[in-house]
Amino acid sequence: MIRQILRQLWRQRRSNAWIWIELVVASYFLWVVIDPVYVLTADRAIPDGYSLEDVYRLNMNEYKTTHRLYNPEMSSDSARKENFMRVYEAVRQCPDVVVTSVVNYGAFPQSDSWSGQSLNHDTLEAHIQAFKYLKGTDYLGVFRIPRMDPIHTTTNESDERSIYLTQTLANKLFSNQGNPVGQYVTNSDSVPFRVAGITPDIQSRSNMQPSLLGIIPVDLTVANLPRGSQICFRVRDGLASMAFAEKFKKEMRPQLQVGNFYLESVTDFPTISRQFEYTMGTTGTYRLQSGLALFFLLCTFLGVSGTFWLRCNARREEIGIRMALGSSQKIVLRQFLTEAWLLVTAGFIVGLFIVLQQVMTEGFAQATQNGNPMYLQNQPVIHFLIVSTITYLSLLTTALVGTWIPAARAARTVPSEALHDE
Repeated sequence: MIRQILRQLWRQRRSNAWIWIELVVASYFLWVVIDPVYVLTADRAIPDGYSLEDVYRLNMNEYKTTHRLYNPEMSSDSARKENFMRVYEAVRQCPDVVVTSVVNYGAFPQSDSWSGQSLNHDTLEAHIQAFKYLKGTDYLGVFRIPRMDPIHTTTNESDERSIYLTQTLANKLFSNQGNPVGQYVTNSDSVPFRVAGITPDIQSRSNMQPSLLGIIPVDLTVANLPRGSQICFRVRDGLASMAFAEKFKKEMRPQLQVGNFYLESVTDFPTISRQFEYTMGTTGTYRLQSGLALFFLLCTFLGVSGTFWLRCNARREEIGIRMALGSSQKIVLRQFLTEAWLLVTAGFIVGLFIVLQQVMTEGFAQATQNGNPMYLQNQPVIHFLIVSTITYLSLLTTALVGTWIPAARAARTVPSEALHDE
């Protein structure tokens, strides 16, 4: 049957050539628009390594010296530190609050602030992103960051400088050296940090893949108060809502007005995450790329299916004659669908060759091939094959649908009518 179909395609090579050219162009452009959507979707599907549900960020501010409530006696470093910790304790004692922490300079997921440093172990070095929080507060508990090290390994944060390493960072600094908990790393100033635990890889920003990251407990820096130190807290599961935020501000505002500090805002982290994605352009980029892919897919569907529809309708008499000579509807449909498959495959192979040349010279639309190889989108060969498979299946489905509907309708033609038309 394949030989007969190939001969049929060759006899109609002039009309099929235009269809083939259309399929080559469609394959190329469809691959180009699907590629960035695949990378963005794959990156968003990476496990975060934390949970932002039911978590709030509390921002404090200070009265200016000209404000009527400003108290100059509360402006000393010792008074400011004491008052800030009174605020923290009031939040921690709130009945609806489960766990609290104080973070430095937006050192939390989906933050537009970024702090980094270098870590060394023996001859190995890594440049990391640093999440710093107040020593003695439960940062891991607030964001539900699990520990991957054995349960029996513990470190008292108050005894010495300590650090939590993400899994990839631990593997980079302690490759094949067993459990790194309890061992030491140093920063660029040769200050030692004892490894307190290992956490999963953390995707600190939704617009980037997980990076090498260390979570570091530090002492409270008075000079940063209150804007540089933000109180984050987790409430009971399912309690977070707009109503809860308003209730919290109303009930807690008097208790949080300590010294020259006052409550400025309370924001849930899902809202912070949405605002970050919008501000950084992640939302717009994803919508734009997805919209372009859907639009081009629709255009491809209309163009390709329309072409195959006309192709089948133009051969309506041929179908009727084949039916009159004893062919069944199933055989006729199989022939036309096989022709569509062969044309799509031939066009796609050429279009894919053109895409391959572009990828080899210019790279992918989203350059991720130098990232962590554990993610498929960072493996060039796998990346190329996945996008190519999605493109091929999309194009083939479009062609088969555009062929099956008119071919099935033509196959139901009464043979006498087809012979009359012929």
